[in-house]
Amino acid sequence: MSRYLELVACGDGENKEPENFMYNLGPWVLNTRSNQLIQGERKVDLEYRLTGLLVYLLQHRNQVLTKDDILRNQWQGKVVNDDSLAVAISQLRKALDDNPRSPKYIKTIPGVGYQCIWQPELAVVADSVPVEDLSRPGFYRQVSMQVIYSGAVAFLLFTGLLLWFYWKNDSPVLSGGGETVISRDKFTSEWIFYERASALLAHRQKEELRLAIPLFRQVIAQNPNAAEAYLGIAEAKIELLNEQVTEQDNDEEIRALLHKALELNPRLARAHMWLGHILLRHDHDLRAAEKHFKESLALNPKDDLSHFLYEQLLLVEKRFDEAREQITLAREINPLTYPYTYLVWVYLLEKKNNLAVQELERIASTEIEDSFFHTAAQNVYYSLGEEDKVYAHMQWFFGKADYSPEKLDTVNGIYRDGGLSAVYEWLLSHKEMADIGQYRPPLSWARYAIALGKKAEAMEYLEQAYEKRQFRLICAVTDPRYDPLRNEPRFQALLDKLTRPSVLVSR
Repeated sequence: MSRYLELVACGDGENKEPENFMYNLGPWVLNTRSNQLIQGERKVDLEYRLTGLLVYLLQHRNQVLTKDDILRNQWQGKVVNDDSLAVAISQLRKALDDNPRSPKYIKTIPGVGYQCIWQPELAVVADSVPVEDLSRPGFYRQVSMQVIYSGAVAFLLFTGLLLWFYWKNDSPVLSGGGETVISRDKFTSEWIFYERASALLAHRQKEELRLAIPLFRQVIAQNPNAAEAYLGIAEAKIELLNEQVTEQDNDEEIRALLHKALELNPRLARAHMWLGHILLRHDHDLRAAEKHFKESLALNPKDDLSHFLYEQLLLVEKRFDEAREQITLAREINPLTYPYTYLVWVYLLEKKNNLAVQELERIASTEIEDSFFHTAAQNVYYSLGEEDKVYAHMQWFFGKADYSPEKLDTVNGIYRDGGLSAVYEWLLSHKEMADIGQYRPPLSWARYAIALGKKAEAMEYLEQAYEKRQFRLICAVTDPRYDPLRNEPRFQALLDKLTRPSVLVSR
């Protein structure tokens, strides 16, 4: 699933490439949300750990992975041995009908570890043979019969899988509960473009997202009523733009794509979800945003991302019990989201710091710490006044910002001599542009100024952040970091703009 949802939380750090939701393995489809391998009508349930192990092997396809590598990445913090891994591999092979003597998916490297050897047939057809070439005169004379035969077999297998997946699922992948208008009467070039673009979008990698956009445009060129294609372009651009999605020019384009998609098909759940997100983050129109979130969930209650984005609105309105309920529902749908820091932020905004620390410790006990974790931890420990812990988590961001050894020595010396306030003073005076776990300027400068008691300067930067429609400014409504400004008239005026729609931006 996409980790874009981590970006929209009130306290998350910088972007991290998101995970896939589904993987094709020849006749199998691995659904990481339901922890199932699917082949036609057959469904094989996997344990949560087996799903993670199979995804890890697929993500490192053709690489020889040592047993230590796999144990370190898949059994973090657990006391296990090679036998546990051997049993898990055996269970995966049984689920995949994979013969260890002549494996198709997982190969044992004696004395070393394992290797995922599955070769996706799709790459032969989709990447090497453009659609228009299939009917070009003389094409078949330019390639060997072996390539033709292999490509034809792979093409038939893949198209069969696509057609099964399309007809058997309750909803299209993109539409999330809507009704598709993409032609399915025959395997047209329109359908091929759409399925190829959808596959690229599902991978969520930057280059693949860029490749998906012109393919969706090809679909629209052939079928101007293809609502899912407009939604596909919007989703690809939302992923690529990340926090810049709320800036004015980007916002207008994304909004226009979503409105067009909904005009053509009002039952596109994901289009409602993203429109609700924009209405919250750009327009600050809480009522209109909630209407679209609820419509999205009514159309597709099994979309965990919709639950998490709706949770952000509930936090702004201090509806904490409802926010926790949305997190619970999302985790029931997709247990792979347990390592994320959603509950940490709910507890922080409720000022239940001890519970926030417990949740951080739970995550840290089994997961690799990332930017999301360090951002949340930094803010929790700041609320508790534990400066050493705050600065320890800042160190992670200094590394991400490529601080030179000399610059890092300077900052460490400043902290040693003057504490956290001296570091904030240095970051503010040097107009630090990097995200040190306090977001990007001018919002980060405002947060440094608040910590230093410079209220007037902080308000200048907050007002700049509002004019820029900075992505995380909406969190100022509930974030305790802004408490020193609560009684300031300028801040109250800003909050008023953040909690009711502006006639200048509301659409």
